[in-house]
Amino acid sequence: MRIPVPIIVSDDIWNRAQSKLQENKAISKRNVKRDYLLRGLIFCPECGSRLAGKARYGNRFYRCNNVDKIAGSRVCNGSYIPAEQVEHAVWNAVSDSHNNPELLADQYRKQLADSQVTNEFDLNKKQITLALKRVVVQENRMTDAYRNEAIELDRYKLEMNQLSARRKTLEQQQE
Repeated sequence: MRIPVPIIVSDDIWNRAQSKLQENKAISKRNVKRDYLLRGLIFCPECGSRLAGKARYGNRFYRCNNVDKIAGSRVCNGSYIPAEQVEHAVWNAVSDSHNNPELLADQYRKQLADSQVTNEFDLNKKQITLALKRVVVQENRMTDAYRNEAIELDRYKLEMNQLSARRKTLEQQQE
C-alpha cells in the first residue's frame, strides 16, 4: 500500500545527500580485519561496481561487490583478484609515473575531463527523469485533490498550468 508523502527537501539536496551517503559507504572501514590499499578505489572490469577487499583461504583478494548479490537480481561474474598482485601493479605504475610527471599530468587532465562530462551527463539525465516522475505524481495529486473538492477550480487550473510548464521544460531538457 502506497501512501503519498509530500516532498520536504529539494531534488538537489536529496541527490547530494544520497551521493554523500554512497561516498561514505565506499570509504568506510567498518569491521576491516586486513588492510586493502585500494579499497573503494578500483572497479570491476565486468560490471563497473567497486571492488571490495575479501579474505579467502588466508589470502587477501579484491572482489566485485555484486558477486554475492542474488536478491537484487544483479549478479556479476567477476572473479577474485589477488590483492598483492593488484596492489603491486598499481604501486609499480605510480612509481613509474614519478619518472614521467608530464605523462601523469596528461592522464590526470584526461581522466578529469572524461569523468566530469560523463558524471554531469548521467547525473543530469537521472535528475530530469526523477523530476519528470515527480511532476506526474504532483499532477495526479492535484487532480485527486480537485476531484475530492479539497481545492477550488481556479487553484487547480493554476497549479496544473505550472506543472504542465515544468513538465514541458523538463522534456525539452531531456532531448
